[in-house]
Amino acid sequence: MKWPTRLFDFYLDASIHVALGVFALLKVTVILLHISVDPHVSSYLFFGTIACYNFIKYGVEAEKYLLVANRYHKNIQFFSFAALTMALYHLYFLTWQTWLAIAIISFLTGIYALPVLPKAKNLRSLGLLKILLVGLVWAGSTVILPVLEASQAMKWDTWIETCQRFLLVLVLLIPFEIRDLKYDAPDLRTLPQRVGFARTKGWAALWVVLLFL
Repeated sequence: MKWPTRLFDFYLDASIHVALGVFALLKVTVILLHISVDPHVSSYLFFGTIACYNFIKYGVEAEKYLLVANRYHKNIQFFSFAALTMALYHLYFLTWQTWLAIAIISFLTGIYALPVLPKAKNLRSLGLLKILLVGLVWAGSTVILPVLEASQAMKWDTWIETCQRFLLVLVLLIPFEIRDLKYDAPDLRTLPQRVGFARTKGWAALWVVLLFL
C-alpha cells in the first residue's frame, strides 16, 4: 500500500499543509475579533498560498519552474497552476481595499523570493530579514486581509492581534532555523548563526512571553 504514502508526500510537497495552516489562522482571527468573512477571502488565501509557496520552493527562475522534467514535479506544477487559477477567480470578488493589501503582501513576497539586491540572491538569502518578512506576510494575510474584507476599522484589538500573529510565526520559525544551522551557508547570517543556539532559544522564549502578554 504505497499510495497512502505517496498521497501524504504530495500533500506535504505541494504545500497543502501550509495552506491549511494559513486557512486555520484566518479562522482564528474570525473567532477572536468576532468578524464575518466572505468565503472568497478564505478560498483566495488557501489557493494563493499553495501557488506562492510552490513557486518559492521549486524555483523562482522561470525556465526552472516552467520546464520540469520529473513527472512528480510536473504533477505539483499542474496542481500549482490550478491553485493559481482558483486564487485569481476568488480574487475577482474581493474589495479594492483588500486588493491593495494583497498588492503590498505580494510585493513583500516578491522581494523575499526574487533577486533585488546586488550582493544577495534575494532577501530570503539574508537569514534574519527572512524570518521578519515571513512573519509580516503571514500576519498581514491572516489578520489584516480578513479585517479589511469585513469592512472593519483597524482598531486596537486588530493591531494587537497582528502583533501576536507576527510573534507567533517568528516563534514557530525558530525550530527550523535551529534545525538548518548545520546546513546553512555561513554568509546567510541567520539568527542562530548571529547569536548562537542558546541565545536563539532565549529570543524565542522572550517572544513567547510577549505573545502571551
